[in-house]
Amino acid sequence: MNAQALFESQVRGTTRLGTQTEVSGGPDRKGSRLTDVPPDALTWRTDPVQALLGTEGSRWWWLSIPVALAALALYLVLKWLFIRVDAHSWWGTGYTTLVTMFLVTRVGFGLTYRGPRTMPAELPSLSIIIPVKNEEMMIGNTIHRLFATGYPADRLEVVVVNDGSTDGTETVVRIAQRIYPGLRVMTLPRNVGKREAMALGIESTKSDAVVFIDSDTLIETGSLNRLVRALSDARVGAVAGRTKILNHRFNTLTRVQALIYDISFRIHKAAEARFGTVTCCPGCFSVYRRSAIMPLLETWRNEEFLGSDTIFGDDRSLTMMLLRDSWKVSYEPTAIAHTEAPSMWRGYLRQQLRWKKSWLQQGWRAIPYMWRRHPMAAVWFYTGLFLSIAGPHVAVRALLLGPLIDHAFPWRFVIGFFCVAALIAAWFCAATKDLSRMRAVVVLPFVSLLLALQMPVAIARLADAKWGTR
Repeated sequence: MNAQALFESQVRGTTRLGTQTEVSGGPDRKGSRLTDVPPDALTWRTDPVQALLGTEGSRWWWLSIPVALAALALYLVLKWLFIRVDAHSWWGTGYTTLVTMFLVTRVGFGLTYRGPRTMPAELPSLSIIIPVKNEEMMIGNTIHRLFATGYPADRLEVVVVNDGSTDGTETVVRIAQRIYPGLRVMTLPRNVGKREAMALGIESTKSDAVVFIDSDTLIETGSLNRLVRALSDARVGAVAGRTKILNHRFNTLTRVQALIYDISFRIHKAAEARFGTVTCCPGCFSVYRRSAIMPLLETWRNEEFLGSDTIFGDDRSLTMMLLRDSWKVSYEPTAIAHTEAPSMWRGYLRQQLRWKKSWLQQGWRAIPYMWRRHPMAAVWFYTGLFLSIAGPHVAVRALLLGPLIDHAFPWRFVIGFFCVAALIAAWFCAATKDLSRMRAVVVLPFVSLLLALQMPVAIARLADAKWGTR
């Protein structure tokens, strides 16, 4: 297939994902074609809690009372019935308490978040940066979706930074450039890495805001308009969009990832957005205020950790720098993008290891200043950092040391762990009305335990600057 035919096939919506040919998936779960959601089709439900708290929870103390009581009740149930590690251990009791309070408060604040509702008086000019390397099978579709989103053409430009591709990517984007006048292509003679490619793209633009899009991401119609909604608040430096898995029907692994993504965005990012403290605006679909990131650009592109260049975690790094400089970081749940996820376990585990290393590096840097953020956001941050490191210790103690010392299988821990994971997964299936993902419900607890035990590997390889691949 030549480049012209390849681009035309992508524009028609057909793309190859891994070894499977499928039409681009989307919110229409029963069909295979991405169904566009027009902006006026979105209706906001009346939310008395939202009215009480405001967009970002300025009066969070009111909600914290019933949330704290519910957390205490759940903690007592879990303590005596399920995940008690050791009845006589202050460590087990303390860990159980933290986990329970962390999850319950996150769920409580996350599920009541609806996002900003005020549109800017005038839509900001946008420059969309797409760093790309060897994505000839997806990049044409990605470009087409951006220009079909409905954002005013005179306020939109798309910059594709070809980072030393060796396949037909350059030819495909040049063909697209002839069709879309708002597309600009920067071709780098050699591979410089994603972060540097993004920085070069930013420097070449002059727009009010910059949007980062991955080269395998497809956005829904109207999502750009909704993504910039939060920028009407001059204190907001960045906004994260919501990401779904494009190839979620490929196999059980991609179904599990779809479940994890939904929990991450609908609960964790939504809860953080209550207080303007989203800790990571994903590189696959987020917008940054230009005036907020330009002073940080050189520091960000030359960032180091333990004497080595930081080549991964570019999205989390830039987000945390904005939080350090007292900018608000928000989340827009109705700005939706679809991205391709790893479909093989080896690629998935490499990706997760890279993300864990990024979380540890940026979390370590953020310790000195996150206490200055909203009290609830600060408590979440320090608690989450502690739990992510302590979790493997608790799991090893319960599953290995417990049987060796006490000569008894830790049924309480296992049952509690799997019950909590299964309840979350079952809630997801009910919320999405998609029972086809029940296989993911069964597998999620095992994946969660595997990822928890991966943390010591991430700590041991923290200074390793290798990118890792899908």
